[in-house]
Amino acid sequence: MGYYEQFRDAAVERGIPADEVDTFAEHLRFVIEMSSRPASNTQVAWRNGGLPRLPAGTAWPTVGAHPLPFVASVDCAALPTVDRLPLPSDGSLLFFLEHEQDLGTGKYAEVLYVPAGVDTAVAEPPDYADPFYCNPEIPFVGEEFELYAKVTTELPSWFDDDDEAREESESVERVMGALPHVVELRALANELWPQRRGSAPGLGGYDTQPRSGISEPTLEMADYDYEEQFRLKREWVTLASFDTADDELYVGYFLVRFDDLAAGRFDKVRSFTTFLE
Repeated sequence: MGYYEQFRDAAVERGIPADEVDTFAEHLRFVIEMSSRPASNTQVAWRNGGLPRLPAGTAWPTVGAHPLPFVASVDCAALPTVDRLPLPSDGSLLFFLEHEQDLGTGKYAEVLYVPAGVDTAVAEPPDYADPFYCNPEIPFVGEEFELYAKVTTELPSWFDDDDEAREESESVERVMGALPHVVELRALANELWPQRRGSAPGLGGYDTQPRSGISEPTLEMADYDYEEQFRLKREWVTLASFDTADDELYVGYFLVRFDDLAAGRFDKVRSFTTFLE
């Protein structure tokens, strides 16, 4: 039984109308969050830092002449199958990001998908002795550690008493008007699965604040255009998010449209780095 089916059955058993449950579930997302504590029968899913295994003959990703720091690799076969998050069933995802340069540009990141069965080798570290990087004290090759996957949930901000979003967006107002049991539904989702909290590495869920330029390079969108944010949050999913390994003030996001993720078009992934202060 899938996660959404479990949620629907439990909500209907509590007397909540099925059509209302389905409306709520359209906005409920399951997130594969990474933890240092393995659950039973789980494998290592996220390997942080160190050197990546690149396909034979593949050069280290760069922007111009500048190599991008490697963040982590994800073993797709070790991930739980999550409804409505069409990740590859095998192979690996490699994430590269130079967070300080990527902030405000979205140009200093890359994600590579390496299919299962492809010949790979541990990459040689590139020549990165370059004043391009803003903080030379941060090591180019980060600390290695392993994390395990667990399933959590995430809801958009308008389900969390965001009165301004409801007032400014007709779409949000329409959704919330169809959910008289929203408090009970939120509580049930949190009862069945923990809600994602903090900024542990994870796959899936919502970007905290979609901005102009995420969907189309020419899009002109005010940060507080809630109607446009509603559309973006519906069309895009966070492929991966994480604190940068050696600078906790930055959070890196890799965002992708659902249809591009389902089709394996990882060249369509966009990076979006935020600064917390």
